[in-house]
Amino acid sequence: MLENVVPANPRYDSLGLADNWSGVFGAGNCTFRLYDRDAFFAGDIRQDFLRSISPSLDCDGLDMSLGSKNESLTGLQAAAYLAINRSYQLGDQYKLHHEAWCKGTKQRLSQVGSLKAGKIRIENGDTVSERFAELNREFLSKYFGPSNSLNSRVKLDPEGTTFMQRDVEGIVYDIVEALVPAAPATGVVDEAAADMLRDIAIAIENGRSLSLRDAWSLMALANRIRPTGDKIKEKLAAYEAILNA
Repeated sequence: MLENVVPANPRYDSLGLADNWSGVFGAGNCTFRLYDRDAFFAGDIRQDFLRSISPSLDCDGLDMSLGSKNESLTGLQAAAYLAINRSYQLGDQYKLHHEAWCKGTKQRLSQVGSLKAGKIRIENGDTVSERFAELNREFLSKYFGPSNSLNSRVKLDPEGTTFMQRDVEGIVYDIVEALVPAAPATGVVDEAAADMLRDIAIAIENGRSLSLRDAWSLMALANRIRPTGDKIKEKLAAYEAILNA
């Protein structure tokens, strides 16, 4: 994707977009603004937009309450959700149980404020900034005046609080992946599995020797409970190779 993020791409050519709008509607009919939360009137983009139409516009009758629907995921939240999705890849017979578990876990994670906070620096950010430096200077000079600068609006965090996005997302993913297998496995042991466990227990009680098929059944159940276990998968494959020979 990075190769497409270039000034020649109309999607990212802010100067070309502004020129097109000015050419069609007239420069005097266009008001271009930089997206800066701290510069918005009352810190609210809605009120800021209305005041740009008319400073005397009465907004008292409008509902300006805040709410959120269908919020976008942050990079950290997406990494946590991905770890959950990849940790449980079970058969259809457990689909409903694990869909409910995953949904509930994600809802709880969405309330974790630390996954929404902080400045996350994207990879190749400096490269992109350098590519657009000349275009941005021309755009700002033409439509905002020579004293404006995008760099002057960048607020630097105190030292030690800015991290590379890839590194932080990797940490979040690893933590969630490590914790997810410890989650309750309710619903994994179904009626058939309960019957199998009962029969094997009775066989042991009666002194009957267990078969490789019994070992496979127990290992298959272990695989349901811990689908990411390497040793379990290794043994299950070995048993199946012998039984299918």
